[in-house]
Amino acid sequence: MWNGAFGNGSGLRSGGGGGGGYVPAQGWEFVPCSRVERERERGRGKSRSPLRTFSSPPTVTQFYEQSHCGTVGSSLELPRGRVRAHGPGTHHSRLKKKFEGLKKRHGQDKEEWIREKEILLRQVAEIQGGENRRILLDLKTVVEEVQLEVKREESKRSELQLQHTKDTGAWELERAELKCRIAQEKEIREKLQAFPGGSIDLVKQESGIAVLTVNNPARMNAFSGSMMVELEERMSQLEEWTEGKGLIIQGAAGTFCSGSDLNAVRAISNPQDGMKMCMFMQNALTRLLRLPLFSVALVEGSALGGGAELTTACDFRLMAPGSVIQFVHKHMGLVPGWGGAARLVRIVGSQNALKMLGNALNVDPEMGLQIGLADGVLEGPLAGSGANALLEAEQWLGCYTKGPSPVIRAIKKVVVSGRELPLEAALRTERDVFGTVWGGPANLQALASKAKHK
Repeated sequence: MWNGAFGNGSGLRSGGGGGGGYVPAQGWEFVPCSRVERERERGRGKSRSPLRTFSSPPTVTQFYEQSHCGTVGSSLELPRGRVRAHGPGTHHSRLKKKFEGLKKRHGQDKEEWIREKEILLRQVAEIQGGENRRILLDLKTVVEEVQLEVKREESKRSELQLQHTKDTGAWELERAELKCRIAQEKEIREKLQAFPGGSIDLVKQESGIAVLTVNNPARMNAFSGSMMVELEERMSQLEEWTEGKGLIIQGAAGTFCSGSDLNAVRAISNPQDGMKMCMFMQNALTRLLRLPLFSVALVEGSALGGGAELTTACDFRLMAPGSVIQFVHKHMGLVPGWGGAARLVRIVGSQNALKMLGNALNVDPEMGLQIGLADGVLEGPLAGSGANALLEAEQWLGCYTKGPSPVIRAIKKVVVSGRELPLEAALRTERDVFGTVWGGPANLQALASKAKHK
């Protein structure tokens, strides 16, 4: 018995009566449907219908011819043979073609990978080359900087050696000059002491103001040889006087000083001795100017020649009525030699100095005030009368020396350094002097009493 299984969901019934049967449509397959027939088929070793191998079911006409003519499967062998003949070959070709495609793609991928590898290697080489070049450039820069620094150090070392040589030479020269100066001072001192007369008197007062008197009235207080030596000794005493604040220089018997004693001058009239005497007095008056004391020249009567030079070695000049200051060197065929010209220019300026030296001007108190040579004129009822003039000068100077001695002396030191030293050296000196008074008794007392606002 045959049973039709509807493969595509549709079927046809042939005939219209009881003798009719089902006619399968496309997709139908007829298999044994009874259990006995299936067992028989299994026993014979038959497989399922070969029609299952077709990709599409037979048509109605084919089925009819096969079922009535007994040629079932004969007309279907050709399609089945084609499937068997061409199916595996087509699959093999397809696989082979796919394999060839994969092989070709693999070759292309390999070539692409090789190219990418080469590009990557070139990039790595370029990066490494660039990095190496950068490192080399950095090393070259460092080496050049080190070489430049070495050259600078060598140059600096050479400069230091040269400077050391120069300093050593200068020091040796200064040492030789100092030894020569000491020898010359010793020699001129002995010669000057051979001309006695007069004295240089020094009185130190408890107020901190000292009075130095040029005392040689018989010669209008002119400097004898021994007086020049005494002046240098008095400078040493004043330099060691730590309590001092001020100094007044005056002449005895109402006149200031008339310069050098002619007797001593005639004895050393040769150029060699004259130079030695000049150096000796320059040194003494320079030490006077640098004393850490406020100094004032009390001018009564006449200050002539060397006496006029002595006034310029003081910080201030007070003139009594009727007094004169006159640089008479021109009349003696000389120029100032005790440092008076250099100091005069700083006090009154070069033009006034030329007038005073070139015309040997008699500078009275009025002119002295006008040109800046005089800092004050005594105005008391007995001005210019000895003790009263000194008292008035002490009062005048007291305005500047009032205060603790360390502070007054420090003021004078910084002014001298600012006047005579180069800026850097003056600043260094000022800093050092400042350190001696900062935090001192006077400073602490002033801070406690708020003296700044008084």
